[in-house]
Amino acid sequence: MKLKYMGLLNVILFSPLTQAVNIDPVDQHVAVILDLNKGNLHRKKHFIWHELSGGEHDQYLYRTTHWVCLNRSYTIYGACSTTGTFQSPAPSVIKLIFTEKRTRKKIDLNLYAYNRPTYCGQNLILGMNSTANHWCDEGFYSKGKALTLWITDDEIAKLPIGGIWQANLKLLQAIEDIVSGEFRNVASWSADITLNLHDINNITIWFPQFKTSTPRVDLQLHTLPTPATPGGTMSGKALLDMCLYDGFNANSSSYQVTLSDGQNISGRDSQDFSVFRDGLPDAARRKRVDYRIQLSYNGQLHTLENNQTLTLSGINQAMIRPVKLPKIPQAVMCVPTPLTFITPTFNQMDKESGSYSGQVRMVFTPSL
Repeated sequence: MKLKYMGLLNVILFSPLTQAVNIDPVDQHVAVILDLNKGNLHRKKHFIWHELSGGEHDQYLYRTTHWVCLNRSYTIYGACSTTGTFQSPAPSVIKLIFTEKRTRKKIDLNLYAYNRPTYCGQNLILGMNSTANHWCDEGFYSKGKALTLWITDDEIAKLPIGGIWQANLKLLQAIEDIVSGEFRNVASWSADITLNLHDINNITIWFPQFKTSTPRVDLQLHTLPTPATPGGTMSGKALLDMCLYDGFNANSSSYQVTLSDGQNISGRDSQDFSVFRDGLPDAARRKRVDYRIQLSYNGQLHTLENNQTLTLSGINQAMIRPVKLPKIPQAVMCVPTPLTFITPTFNQMDKESGSYSGQVRMVFTPSL
């Protein structure tokens, strides 16, 4: 009775391995979107497919399953071997072109892949295009293969600028007939890959004519002699070229811009900014000159409120221009937002003589 019981137990334990497994290959498509910070890449793998089966058959029809590229040289859909071979090194390397959405800049990056015979444990990996079949530990040939394919942070770090980098990978899944040696395609695999690469450390308010982020602006005040006004009147208008770089190659949805002169002056209009008589920290009207700032964006003028946020929408469809920034190896796309400093007419005799100066602080926040 004891031996009979043990024999029945053994049948129950091994019975799952004797069940028929018949899963035919099918076309595979995946869309992968990765949100990454260019300054915070840590040698991580980002999987496009991970141990995804290409089909299994009890009669070992798919034991020679392998994956190949459409072209050996052109990287538009991925470049690698276009034919299967019995043994190839793992991982395989696929060179794929990525294109930045706004600038159309292009760069080739490497993807990596291997295939693994199913039911053969975790230590056996083959090159992606390897047709090799193996006698597995469980006592039979593998019934199919599974594909793993990824891109690394080290490769992504090769992208010279932030932005939306897109690629389209296309592979063919094939098998080799054990008897005739002929190859036959059994499925198509494709992946739309999007890398949303944010260069947060290089978000910049840039003033091209000064090639700096801290320009000095002359209000361009001029005197107009007026017989009815002793001393004459003064007014001014100054232009400052400004361009905003979001670290994302102008692919953001909106920008928030806030300008402030850091002063809280009773009775001053909310749209006024001020410069003050040097050496006299006094906000009295005789010791300050008020002016206003207009910002031009996408063909529209906006008069700024002091210390109030202005939201600029539709950035990813706005006018852009290339600029070369100090810490970035290639030109990037920024959004032109030139400023106009307008000083309304005032009586020169109403102000103390001397030089006037002040500061304006700008806060720029891009939003996805």
